[in-house]
Amino acid sequence: MPDLGLLRGAITIVTLLTFGGICWWAYRPENRERFEDDGLLAFGEDEARRMEQVQRDKASGSARRIFHDAPSDSDKRSSEDSTEESPS
Repeated sequence: MPDLGLLRGAITIVTLLTFGGICWWAYRPENRERFEDDGLLAFGEDEARRMEQVQRDKASGSARRIFHDAPSDSDKRSSEDSTEESPS
């Protein structure tokens, strides 16, 4: 029967190698674009396009502010409310 310490050591080494393999796979440059795209899924198409533009601007050093270009949802709702309340 193998020594309990030897068994624990083997399990530790297998666990460490598995963790290292997962880290290597996650941080490979080939996976970067895929993971960035997957991270933007929760934002929907409009937000995803804005986030991509922000990332491109950051990469190019541009100081342009993307989020001031488009009105927010609350601005759209308040403008719709004001048009409904105005007399014809």
